[in-house]
Amino acid sequence: TLPGHATMLSGLLPPENGVRNNVGFSFDGQTHPSIPALLRQHGYATGAAVSSYVLRSETGLGALFDYYEDSTDPTPGIAAVHYRRSGDKTAVFAREWIAKHASEPFFFFFHIYEPHLPYNPPEPFKSQYGATYDAEVATSDAIVGAFLEDLKQLGVYDRAVVIVTSDHGEGLGDHGEQQHSILLYREAIHVPLLLRLPDSFGAGRTVATPAQLSDILPTITALVGVETPKQVSG
Repeated sequence: TLPGHATMLSGLLPPENGVRNNVGFSFDGQTHPSIPALLRQHGYATGAAVSSYVLRSETGLGALFDYYEDSTDPTPGIAAVHYRRSGDKTAVFAREWIAKHASEPFFFFFHIYEPHLPYNPPEPFKSQYGATYDAEVATSDAIVGAFLEDLKQLGVYDRAVVIVTSDHGEGLGDHGEQQHSILLYREAIHVPLLLRLPDSFGAGRTVATPAQLSDILPTITALVGVETPKQVSG
């Protein structure tokens, strides 16, 4: 999770950005480029709200943003690395911040932890699918859908660049791994990457060429007319 998000935000792969695991590593924003730091230099407000302890501010990610909301509730009997909060609660912080900056250029990073073990979906998805990965996917869909509706209500959706992606997939036992982190089969590394451009420019287009998370930074800099740092490998 942490290496994946460091790659998204920096345009650098883990051997380049120095973040190789969730524990024992931090991102150095003074040494490496990042989307929020680049955009802040060009007058953008930058904010983030995350749903996992793994992405807490102390990993170095918090220092990249003007605003970084990472509060999670400790759970008795569970290691801190597994602390989380539901995406709908994180969305409240996201909406409040975006509402305050809707009239100016801004970059916001909205992170949810669903779908992820332990599977504990809310209703009606638990009744429909049980405590399953599918139920967590349905929950994710509802959270993201509501967030996009918030953007529309705030009047920013039509002029926004919206990127939807994931840091990793899930093994689900296909090759002996129920979750992720050890094996590199397609189910773990082939993730969605959806790009929505202002006024629906290019709607419906599919790019067949393989892309990777490190391509997000240079895509954003190209779209907003900011020079891409030379060390970026995406």
